[in-house]
Amino acid sequence: MSYPTPEALRRHAEHASAMAEEYRQEGREAMAVRREEDATFYRILAEREEIRMERRNTQRREEA
Repeated sequence: MSYPTPEALRRHAEHASAMAEEYRQEGREAMAVRREEDATFYRILAEREEIRMERRNTQRREEA
């Protein structure tokens, strides 16, 4: 099983943000906050994965 791509992680973040908005409209603020925290988590993971991939690619270029 491979690690999710940054694009997939960002899609998860977008979905979590959309769910947060739905929860807010329903008056379920606690759930909305939780989903926004999830969205932030996925965005951070996406950024970290991009950094990891860039480092790996840089390292491979240096070894070549």
